[in-house]
This record gives sequence, structure tokens and C-alpha cells, in this order.
Amino acid sequence: MHHELQAVESESPKIQAKLASLQEREMLLEGRLRENGQRMAARIRENELFAKQRDDFIVQARTVGKITQYLSTTTRSADNSTLLREIEEARARVAILTAEVGANDSQERLETYLNIIGRMMTDYSDALDLEHRGSQLRLDIRKLTVIADTIDGPVPLQRMGSGENWVGYHVLTHLALHKWFRQKSRPVPSFLILDQPSQAHYPPDKDTGDGSITSLADEDQTAVQKLFSLIAEVAREIAPSLQVILLDHADLKEDWFDAAVIERWRHGRKLVPLDWIDQ
Repeated sequence: MHHELQAVESESPKIQAKLASLQEREMLLEGRLRENGQRMAARIRENELFAKQRDDFIVQARTVGKITQYLSTTTRSADNSTLLREIEEARARVAILTAEVGANDSQERLETYLNIIGRMMTDYSDALDLEHRGSQLRLDIRKLTVIADTIDGPVPLQRMGSGENWVGYHVLTHLALHKWFRQKSRPVPSFLILDQPSQAHYPPDKDTGDGSITSLADEDQTAVQKLFSLIAEVAREIAPSLQVILLDHADLKEDWFDAAVIERWRHGRKLVPLDWIDQ
């Protein structure tokens, strides 16, 4: 028994070395198996892609063939056909109108109209306490923004500061455009909807429940009154060709304002009646 134990102990390092060698080989084989699996998956994906491309090419070839067949079997219209005569007449009319109007004249007319609209905007700005008030205003239709031409250079709307300026200039620009459209009888919808233009001075969290603006600072009260007065004045000036629909929390205690109010949605009354929702 003692001799047998000695034999086992003497062989143990060899066994351990053999076992380590087999484990290392096992890990190497597992690594190769993983690599082979990844390569096989990649080849399968490539085959699927190639199959899809082949199907696409077949569809494209069929489409090209049908188009070619249609073009080869379609007879061309005769030179003196009615369609060709109509095309030639239309081209001649376009040439006559182009000569009458002229590209330069069209550009000059556009600049003239924009100058007129800009003067309206400038006049409207005098009624509001806005930054750069009194400067010449214009509408840049290429960048679709308002520009104030000052002695220090042009100032675009995004550099005019507060929300009061942004709201005020947007409102007066819309008013000027609608006045111009009405004067020229252009096919533009003759109504303007303004949703809470007083928000820069009278946000919803300051609503007292009755719409009173007496809780605001004096300058905010003045700004709201001037903005609403301008809107009402322009609406009266263009009426009945233009309807201005104003939705706002502020409720001025002025006779002219009260006369213009159609509905007060307070104390449970809402723009969309609740029974509509229930139905």
C-alpha cells in the first residue's frame, strides 16, 4: 500500500501537466469553434444580402424591359397634332407675358411692395413700447424675419431681446401683411387668430380668475393695453374684410374691449363644450 501511494505521488505532477495541456487544448478548440461560428453567421448574412440584391436587380431589369417595350411600341404624335399646337401656343403666350413683365420689373415690384409693408410695420411699432421702435422696419422674405434698420446697422429679430419684442413684432408684421393682402384683394384667408399674445406680460399663472391685469406691474399693464389697442384699431380699419380672433386670459376693463368680446370661457365654460367630449 505504501509503495502504491508513493507511485501515485510520483506520477501526480505528470498527470497535472497532462491535464493542463488538455484543458489548454480544449480552450483553443472552443475558441476556434466560436470563430468558425462567427464566420458562418457572417457568410449567411452575406448570402442573404446577395440574394436580396439579386432580387432587386431582377425587378429593376423587368421594369426597364417593360419601359423599353412600351417606348418601342408607342407611336409618336404627329407634328401637326392638336396637343403640339396647344403647347406651341402656350409657349408663345408665356414668351409674350415674360416680355411684358420682365424679370427686373418683377423684382422692382416686389421690393416696392415690401417697402410699403415695411412702412406699415414701422407705423404700427410707434404704438408699442418695443426695442428699436422708430427705426425703419422691413420684412426679409429670404430669411423670413423682421429687420430693424438702425444707425448702427441692421438688427434682426433674434437680436432684439425680450419676449415682448418677439411677440410685438410678430403681431404687427401679421397685421401689416393682412392689410396689404386685403388692399390688393389677394386670395389669402381673411382672418387672423392670435393665441394669448399677452403671455410675455400676463402668463397663465398670474390669471386672477376674472382676467384682470391690475395685479401686474404698471409697465406690463400698459404694454398689454397698447398691444390689444393696436390689434383692435387695425381690425376696425380693415373691417369687414378682415376678422381678428383673439384668445387670451387677460380681460381688459375697457368699453371698446368689452364690446369686442364674443365669449368668456370662465367658471366652467370652455372653448370645447364638455358635452361634446361626453358624446
